[in-house]
Amino acid sequence: MSYCDRHQRLGAINDLEKAMECRGRALDLIPDGHPYVPSFHADLGTSYTERFGRLGEIDDLQKSIECFSRALDLTPQCHPHLPTRYADLGVSYSDRYRRLGAIGDLEKSIKCLTHALNLTPDGHPALSSQCFNLAMSYHDQYKRTADLPHLRSSLDLFRKCSQPLNGPTRDVFTYALKWAKLASEYSYLNPIEAFRTTVDLLPHFISFGATTAQRYQDLPLTDNVAVRAAFVAIQFSEYNLALEWLEHARCVVWNQTLMLRSPMESLHQSYPVLASRLQSVSRQLHHASAGASAPSSVSDTPQYRHRLAREYDDLITTARLLSGFEDFLRPTKFNGLLRAARNGPTVVSSCTS
Repeated sequence: MSYCDRHQRLGAINDLEKAMECRGRALDLIPDGHPYVPSFHADLGTSYTERFGRLGEIDDLQKSIECFSRALDLTPQCHPHLPTRYADLGVSYSDRYRRLGAIGDLEKSIKCLTHALNLTPDGHPALSSQCFNLAMSYHDQYKRTADLPHLRSSLDLFRKCSQPLNGPTRDVFTYALKWAKLASEYSYLNPIEAFRTTVDLLPHFISFGATTAQRYQDLPLTDNVAVRAAFVAIQFSEYNLALEWLEHARCVVWNQTLMLRSPMESLHQSYPVLASRLQSVSRQLHHASAGASAPSSVSDTPQYRHRLAREYDDLITTARLLSGFEDFLRPTKFNGLLRAARNGPTVVSSCTS
C-alpha cells in the first residue's frame, strides 16, 4: 500500500511496479480459502490496470481481466464488495474493446456493469460511477450498431450519473463534464442538456461545504467550462443561453477565487437559520461522501448519505421559494443580464488557451 500511495502522489512508474511485485508475492504466500484472497486478486488487477493506463501494454490489460475475474469468482454473493468486483471487470472489458474492437468484450462489459449497477443501492457513493461506466459502454454499442435503444440507455444513464443525489458532488460534476465534452463531439448526446447540467452543478461542485484547500484544488477542474458551454450554445443559436452560462460560471468561479460575496452569504444575511442548516448539511454531505467503502458507523451508510442529499435538495428548494432567492444557485436569466446594456452596447469577452 505504501508504494501505491507514493505512486498516486508522485506518479513514479517504479513505485507502481514495486507495488505489483509486493502484491504478487502476497498472493503467493496467502493460503487458499483465506478471506483476503479475493481482495488481493482485485488489488493486483487494479495495479495492472494502472500500468496499462500508463504504458498501454495490452498484456497488462489481459492480466487485469484475469485478476478481476478471479476476484469476482471468489467473492460470495451478498458481499459488500460484489458490485465493485463486477464494475472493475466490466471497465477492463470496456478498455479491451476500445483497444481491440472485439464485440464480445463490449457485451461482457455491459453485462458486468449492469450487474454492478443493479447491486448498488440508492444513496451509495459509487452509484454515479456505476451509471457513467455503463453509459459509456452503451454509447460504444450505439456507435457500433446504431440501434436507438442503446442510445436511449446511454442518455438515461448519463442523466442519472449527473444527478446530485447519486454520488459525491466532485464525481457527479466530473461525469457531467465528461458527458458534455463527449456530446460536443456527438450531437445526438444532447450537448445543450449536457452543458446545462454541468453549468447548473458548478455552485454545488465549488462547494461552500468544502474546505478552502479543497475549493482551490477543485477550481482548475472548472477551467474552460463556461467557454465550452457558450460555444455549444452559439452553435445551436442559443445566444441568450450562451450569455447566461458565461456570466454564471464567471460569478461562481470568481466568487470562490477572490473570496467575494457569495449567494450563500446573501442567504445568511436574510435567513440565517436556513443558511446555517444548509451549510451544516452541505458540510456533512461532503464528509460523508468521502467516507470509506466499508461503513464503520451509521454516518457512513448509503442510507445516511442519501438522507443528507435529500435534505440538501429540500433546503435548496425552500430557499428558492423565498423572495429575492428564486434563482438561488441558478444562472441569472438573460433578461436580468440585459439591464447591463441599458445605456449602450455591452461586450462579453471570454478567452481560453
